[in-house]
Amino acid sequence: MPEATLTLNTLFGLPNEAFARKALAVGVEQEELDSLKGQVMSAVKGLVWSAVEDDIFKGIAETLNTDLLTAVAAAWEKYNVLKDHAAQSTSSGEAAFVELIDHTLSLELHPFVRIEWTGFSKDIIFDVTMEVTLKGLQLRIENARIMAIQTGACEGKGEISLKGHSLLSVPFKPVELPGRVNLGKGIPIA
Repeated sequence: MPEATLTLNTLFGLPNEAFARKALAVGVEQEELDSLKGQVMSAVKGLVWSAVEDDIFKGIAETLNTDLLTAVAAAWEKYNVLKDHAAQSTSSGEAAFVELIDHTLSLELHPFVRIEWTGFSKDIIFDVTMEVTLKGLQLRIENARIMAIQTGACEGKGEISLKGHSLLSVPFKPVELPGRVNLGKGIPIA
């Protein structure tokens, strides 16, 4: 069965150079950016600034490539309905499969990218808020840990902002998520 992932980039339709340019313009003051550009250009002869910008844009895209289903699974760890299944999986030594009813989660994430150059360090911290409706999910619970998510579909809406400025606000079209997401060592159920 294929591994499924759901990332912020997938839901928001990123990477997008226009988005990255806007994030850089909002996230770093112009005088700071001019200073960085001057330092880099004087230190590395023949370097074109657009190459440096491309690396920054790639960093922004990687930062927003955050796996959303792992964050969602962490939110489930305290749900009382899962505690009985956790206890059962521990006592029996067998995996429990739990089908979840369709439900909506409100999520807030703060991924960031750090730009560093000799004597220069700047974090661009994104504020990501989402309401995601998950449908048709099944959890595999072993030894009181959520080990995998059998995926279904999701939809909702979300916004990415930076320093109080909205960079992108979109509704999420329904996304089918075939496959399974393995959670490595798993998420403990409290």
